[in-house]
Amino acid sequence: MKSTGIILILLVATLALPLGNSFAVPISNPPTNLNAQSVSGSQINLSWNAPINATQNAVNGYKIEQDVSCDGDFTVISANTTSTTYSNTGLNAGTCYAYRVSALNSVGVSVPSNVDFDTTFTVPNAPTALSITASAT
Repeated sequence: MKSTGIILILLVATLALPLGNSFAVPISNPPTNLNAQSVSGSQINLSWNAPINATQNAVNGYKIEQDVSCDGDFTVISANTTSTTYSNTGLNAGTCYAYRVSALNSVGVSVPSNVDFDTTFTVPNAPTALSITASAT
């Protein structure tokens, strides 16, 4: 009878242990090397590296936050993208934009990446009509 109790304890202990990578764990590292690059008066492209141990942490997406005017007030612009690049379009010309990215998995969200910022290109004003008056001498 004692051997049945030992087998039962071993069986319960085995079921309590995670099997390989089948259970996600909290993400311990943020994405790295976030780079914001202005490409026009209305677009900034972002790129970043996956966090260290992304596979072991079962990273399955990224949350991107934007700060318009670079004043420290971030809002989510993409709740879950799976790529490590993003083109932010429809922006205002000559405006500073700051960004940060967090990794996602089934357990939660990592701390944010480094913050990077860039200013969209300033679009020059359209030329005004010139009025030329000729004088006879």
